[in-house]
Amino acid sequence: QYENGSKGIYNQYYYFNSGYITKWLYIMPSYNKTFFNNKINLDFRANYRYDIALDDKYLAFNTIMNFYLPYEWTLWLLNSVNTNTKRDQVNNSTLRYTTVFFEAGIRKEFNCKQPRFQYYDLNIVFFKIPYLENNRIIGKVILNRDPLSSLGPIDISNIRVIAEDTQGHSYSALTDKQGNFVLYTPVTDHYILKINNIFYESFDIQQPEYIVKFNGYKQFEVTFVFDEKKKTISYNDPVAEDIKVEDIKVIRKTTLTGKIRDAISLDPIEAEIKIIDNKSNKVISRTISNRFNGNYNISYAADAHYRIEILSKDYWEYVENLYIEQVISIQNINKDIMLNKISGNRGKEK
Repeated sequence: QYENGSKGIYNQYYYFNSGYITKWLYIMPSYNKTFFNNKINLDFRANYRYDIALDDKYLAFNTIMNFYLPYEWTLWLLNSVNTNTKRDQVNNSTLRYTTVFFEAGIRKEFNCKQPRFQYYDLNIVFFKIPYLENNRIIGKVILNRDPLSSLGPIDISNIRVIAEDTQGHSYSALTDKQGNFVLYTPVTDHYILKINNIFYESFDIQQPEYIVKFNGYKQFEVTFVFDEKKKTISYNDPVAEDIKVEDIKVIRKTTLTGKIRDAISLDPIEAEIKIIDNKSNKVISRTISNRFNGNYNISYAADAHYRIEILSKDYWEYVENLYIEQVISIQNINKDIMLNKISGNRGKEK
């Protein structure tokens, strides 16, 4: 070890009084060895220190031998030899002195427990977890909606995506609110990537599974696309030839879209929207508005005896008869609704 400059209080004091900048060279070897089945232990240490600026030398040898005897007895022997050589800068002379120290002792351990200490047997279980290099599969779920869809908002979060390797090991992840997912997998030949098709009743998936081969890359990207099924009309019985045109009933579909908002703050509101038949008082269609933007979408077969009811916590109920003259078979109407809190007046249409 080599030191250049004053690094301690003593060296700083020496520098202010003598003007010498300390430069030290240290050599400190050591040796420890146990003999005769751990019965004898030898510990040897040497310390050589040389002051380059003042030409002072210090050399020390320390030897400790421990003899472990039966019945918890220990005998030790200590020997220390120190040699110190100092240079007198004024008289240009050298002063050397040597010290020899020897010590012997014996110790007995009774292993008596101290009353203020408690001793416990500690059992520790270690688990060796090997490091595995991971690859990453990222992807997204996309829903292609039918323009005439009556399903309303669809939650695409918490859909499970599973990757299975050639050895039968599987790894999975869940989608977030935006349909994104990240799946970490160990390095292997290839994976079969599948998705839990929870939309099978209303959607067709374009590609239900992928073969993922990284080929040296660390990331692979896939997209699961679902197409909403088209609405169809099935005729089980053949049409009779004597049916007149005026006997055919035309079914007209009305779709209401818009926003549900607070009448004062204009903040979006999560509310339940119901279309009710005034004659039978039955609910024809029902949906819930989006709490983040207030959007709603509800469809029903057009009739002249319907009303709309909107319910939301802490707001007055909104009720309005729907007098919509519909000429075409499919009609889309935009209708924004303002609701007032319980302390205010009844909601009104914008």
